[in-house]
Amino acid sequence: MEMHEQVASLHRQAMEHADAAMYFQSHGDEARFLAETELALDLEERAAGMLPCADSSEPTRTVLLRSAATLALRCRQLRRAERLVAQALLGSGPEALLDEVRDVLEQVHFDRHLAVRGDALLGNELQVSLSGKGVSFGVIAVRHYLDRAKNIGNLVRRTTERLMGLPFQNRPGRGKDYPGLYMTAPRAGSFTLNYRLGVQASLEGLRGPDDILPTLLDDIRTADNCDWLELRNRINDDAYMSNFVGLLRQIAPDGANVSLVGFTVIQKG
Repeated sequence: MEMHEQVASLHRQAMEHADAAMYFQSHGDEARFLAETELALDLEERAAGMLPCADSSEPTRTVLLRSAATLALRCRQLRRAERLVAQALLGSGPEALLDEVRDVLEQVHFDRHLAVRGDALLGNELQVSLSGKGVSFGVIAVRHYLDRAKNIGNLVRRTTERLMGLPFQNRPGRGKDYPGLYMTAPRAGSFTLNYRLGVQASLEGLRGPDDILPTLLDDIRTADNCDWLELRNRINDDAYMSNFVGLLRQIAPDGANVSLVGFTVIQKG
């Protein structure tokens, strides 16, 4: 079998395992998800390793290395992802493709930043991290920060109202039983904000407060995957749906100054 046929065969096998991994993840089997992802990663890295770092190997080599780095991210092998990105950037792939590789590197940096040293997230808390060319060490332009911070708070508030079964209303303010929302001081690095729910409502027959932040995260993930039918199933009220999509558009990266807006939810430690 010729080298290019071997590379193609390894890549096909890798994608089969990657597809299987996503299946197991969708069914809540994290152990099988990680096992299949690691198998896909090994195969994809082997395929990329068969190609020399030369113009004649492009763009296939860069595509495979980018894919392998993405798989390494999925199974939390951040150091391995960094090495794969470095190999890709050493090559001579098309500039547009190398920009996608740099996006993977930004994601690696973001994932590292999620483990905030000495400041673990406690209770029900939403952590939002901004990164990009317009974000420096603990510094961000006001215009890139204030509107996003306000709209992220609005996302949490609207999700809370929806899960409490309250009708959509334009004006905030639901009375003393409504959970308060607090924000911690921003931290340096990729400029991280923490949002924390305060006094929790406990209305009989409605979903509990522990559902609020995980539900919001799942809603965001569904929109990010462009699965609009599933999002409509999740948010079946037209007013809430329009508000959710509108807020996400205002929070989304602009591609120039803020290239990534990442969300993490921690519950009960």
